[in-house]
Amino acid sequence: MTLSEVSIQRPVLTIVISLFILLMGGLSLLQLPVREYPAVDPPTVSITTSYPGAAAEVMQTQVTERIEEAVNTVAGIETLSSISREGASVITAEFTLDTDLDVAASDVRDQLSRAARNLPADVNPPILNKADADSSPIFGLALSSQRRSQLELGAFAESLRERLQTVPGIASVDQPAEKRYAMRLWMDPEKLAAYGISPMDIRQVLARENVELPAGRIEGAAVEFPVKTLSRLSSVDEFSNLIVKRSDDRIVRFRDIGYAQLGAQNERGALKMDDTPIAGCISNNSPVPIRSKSSTSCAGAWLRSRKSCQRTSN
Repeated sequence: MTLSEVSIQRPVLTIVISLFILLMGGLSLLQLPVREYPAVDPPTVSITTSYPGAAAEVMQTQVTERIEEAVNTVAGIETLSSISREGASVITAEFTLDTDLDVAASDVRDQLSRAARNLPADVNPPILNKADADSSPIFGLALSSQRRSQLELGAFAESLRERLQTVPGIASVDQPAEKRYAMRLWMDPEKLAAYGISPMDIRQVLARENVELPAGRIEGAAVEFPVKTLSRLSSVDEFSNLIVKRSDDRIVRFRDIGYAQLGAQNERGALKMDDTPIAGCISNNSPVPIRSKSSTSCAGAWLRSRKSCQRTSN
């Protein structure tokens, strides 16, 4: 029996089904949400610049305003906002919906290279990300260990960040309160004054001695050997034996005015979970829509990173 035969032989049933369909359609129409401003993820580019030790006013006048003047000439910018804080500047450029994010990022990068000439000499190079620097992260990883220090965990988190940055859909991976290995030089002010040395003199000596310059090559009749000079300082003893001043037949080494210590580059911040020092990574999503395949790849990378973390911690 076909549908047409049932409709003809049983008209009451046909009317009831038709009314039921109309009733469900009317109820669905009334409950259908309508948003005046739908959730749209516009193409966004953020520029982060660090200037250690600079006040917020200096960041505003010397860094933020000069970068804004250059970036403002890029076509397609809808809004341009900035935040200047102590030692850091964050500029966010939001483009129109019909703008190609890759093309816009390339244009912004070209303008940044021109604006870099007008920035102070000690400013770190600006970092461009295809996402809002203040956006909420999509997920995070926390690393902890009972036998490894926070510096070792930070080095392992750095390797995880390099893997996660290749996952489609992730714009950037950050390490809050990042701990990196660095040689910290501690100086005694009284000994500096006694030897007539200033911290700027130590800085100039490090810039002159702790370098690795090209040494050329050795050429023979049938062979050729490249020459590499191992002139960079890498251990505590090498920094301690560094000559900082010469006067006639007297030599002043760094151990005479202070001591070197291998530690964290930045001691002003720390990341803890339940009073336990940890290291972690937080990932920010890209403004480009993420497909299901990307989400699967992201989950797979997270699982592989978690297994590697467990093997390393053990």
